[in-house]
Amino acid sequence: MTSRQFLRTCRFMTGSWKNLLAERPTLRTILRLAFRGTKSNAASVAVMAVKLVIAPEAEQDLAEAYAWYERQRAGFGEEFLGCVDACIEALSRSPGMYAVVHENCRRALVRRFPYAIFYEHVEDMVTVYCVFHTARDPEKWRQRLS
Repeated sequence: MTSRQFLRTCRFMTGSWKNLLAERPTLRTILRLAFRGTKSNAASVAVMAVKLVIAPEAEQDLAEAYAWYERQRAGFGEEFLGCVDACIEALSRSPGMYAVVHENCRRALVRRFPYAIFYEHVEDMVTVYCVFHTARDPEKWRQRLS
């Protein structure tokens, strides 16, 4: 975009290019004004529909971790489950985002808590096998995944 095109665009958007230039806008402000109203929800959100399966062992892992955090401080277990839920939602939206760590299994790290979610993504299905504390022996989760 040439400076003349830029000024014409600013004048069209604000009514007066002098006002806009006097404010010393940032590039972010200029782009926001130039492209306001052009983003469509369908184009900006690409959600992959996958079926989510959580193994009973993973549910047991979550129940144990929840109980431990609740014993430490009331309400802390709920925060833990919220972070795990956010992580599972993220891996459901884009299952190929996380690295493969063992054969076909991938690992997603839970924010704020030292836990990892081990899962497998096959076609349109995500299977969560375990939710392990990251300080535990790696052989334990490898045995469960094998």
